[in-house]
Amino acid sequence: MKKILRIYIPNRAKVSVGLSFWQRLWNPNLSDFVLRKAKEMGIEQAVALNVTAGYLKGKKLAYDIGEVTPKDFSVILELLDTNQNIAKYLEQFEIFFNECRVFILNIEER
Repeated sequence: MKKILRIYIPNRAKVSVGLSFWQRLWNPNLSDFVLRKAKEMGIEQAVALNVTAGYLKGKKLAYDIGEVTPKDFSVILELLDTNQNIAKYLEQFEIFFNECRVFILNIEER
């Protein structure tokens, strides 16, 4: 059975764990980092979706109408793969998701 791992990552979230000096100097966005790691692990499909309007739990409604994206907006990262591969990915990278909301959805492919 396939699963979708959906991660809501705040735009401002940066990688903060396990980086070398040079990596910290050029600290990547968390969304870019975990998307690349999904590709390296061989996750079947991964898509990063940018939000243009909405709100997160406990936050106010906001719209992305300018050059600067509101800090409370998120990037939605969806990973599609088997239960086993999604579990491996989560096990390895959940330490990075303390600022994120993470959902696992069971799906049936047709």
